[in-house]
Amino acid sequence: MNLTTRCPACKTAFKVVPDQLKISSGWVRCGRCAEVFDASANLVPEGALHVTNVKNPNDLPKNLPQPSASPKPSTPTSPHESSHTSISNIARKDALPHTNSGDDVARRSKQDENTTDHDVSDLAFVRDANKKAFWQHGTTIRLTILSLIFFTLLLAIQVTYDQRNHFAAKSSSMHRTLTTACDYLNCIIQPDMQIDALKIDSSSFQKVQSTNDGEISELKVNIKNNATSPIAAPALELSLTDTNDRAVIKRILSVKELNLKEPIIPAMNESQVTVRLLINSSNSLPNEKSQITGYRVLAFYP
Repeated sequence: MNLTTRCPACKTAFKVVPDQLKISSGWVRCGRCAEVFDASANLVPEGALHVTNVKNPNDLPKNLPQPSASPKPSTPTSPHESSHTSISNIARKDALPHTNSGDDVARRSKQDENTTDHDVSDLAFVRDANKKAFWQHGTTIRLTILSLIFFTLLLAIQVTYDQRNHFAAKSSSMHRTLTTACDYLNCIIQPDMQIDALKIDSSSFQKVQSTNDGEISELKVNIKNNATSPIAAPALELSLTDTNDRAVIKRILSVKELNLKEPIIPAMNESQVTVRLLINSSNSLPNEKSQITGYRVLAFYP
């Protein structure tokens, strides 16, 4: 069923299809003046406008008044007669009804319908409605959701693999799960490294024996773990300083050289390290005037 709407700009009435109005939410563009307006709000009642589709000119009513030929201008005899004649001609022209042939009416109605169909399909909100209908398609939504789930799981697996040592240190059950997974992935679960949680609580360095090769000194260090989970034992850097607090001898002590029972410091606990070192100051000092007067100990992860 076709409806009739009227353009509020140029007052042109034309037919529209209800299905087109549903797609465009009632908005159309006038084929005459290109005005975009709400066709639903400008519908013309059936009784207010009668549109006749005339196929044959002979079907037009024959009793319509025909326009008469313009009378030949006559020489006015007086100013009053000339003014009366001009007013009569104007009144007669205004009184003549404007008639269109049947072919013109049918052609114009057909042109309005085609123009309306073409313009509505090109409107921006029609394209938006088509996009919305595409995303509402069930298959597309399911594929999108499955893709998001897949990439989320892939990201979670990657993060777990990179931070496996940290997660394994949180609980024993997680440690067992990750250890089993690493058996298939060919990876190793190592103690977690948290250098910020380590603190050198106390240390001492003193000579215990003199030999022909140099002096044997003993280094004692208490390393405290402030974390709530076990962490890996660090390596130590020993620096022997002179009177100006400049490092003249440096020694790096690996975890193996610290002689720990396990390379792990328990949670909220401390480990004591005792190491004996042979220091040959005569060959290590930059000059004879340099003397060892102090030391520094630094914990780090290589």
